[in-house]
Amino acid sequence: MTFKALTDTVRTQGNSIKDLEKQLSIKATKSELNNSLGLKSNVADVMRSLSEITTNIESKPSLEEVQSFLEEKISKADLQYYLSTKASTVDVHNIVESKMNNNQMNEDLKDLNNKIDEINKDINKKLQNYATNKEILGLNKTIGKIFEPYQTNISHILYCSFYFIYLYLTLIRKQG
Repeated sequence: MTFKALTDTVRTQGNSIKDLEKQLSIKATKSELNNSLGLKSNVADVMRSLSEITTNIESKPSLEEVQSFLEEKISKADLQYYLSTKASTVDVHNIVESKMNNNQMNEDLKDLNNKIDEINKDINKKLQNYATNKEILGLNKTIGKIFEPYQTNISHILYCSFYFIYLYLTLIRKQG
């Protein structure tokens, strides 16, 4: 044997050894094989599953039963009863019309509320133009101080003065 033949043989055997090592790394060990075999189903499990499938198939309706269900028709009396319990077109029309009337009434109520709010604002503006109780009490105190030195019949004079001033202020504000 020559040196070249020897190196070729060693190289071939080295490649074969590498291939065997690769195959051994992906092969299952004995313990892994035993664990996997322990997880597989046994005959009793397979038979139980088959009996469940058989029971499910037997409980389903047959082709004849399904066809008879499909061919079953409703009687005329039943159809008339079902149709009589449904709302008629007149009933539906009345319901729709009442809804529309309710919507119109709601719009009218909103308009009335808006008008009432406007009137309320106008009244508040007009009331601001009249003499307030605070202003009248202030005038009453001022007049009382003016007539204090003249203690004769002061209450009568104050009442008359107060009344005339109130009338005067009210007239001026109405005109303004």
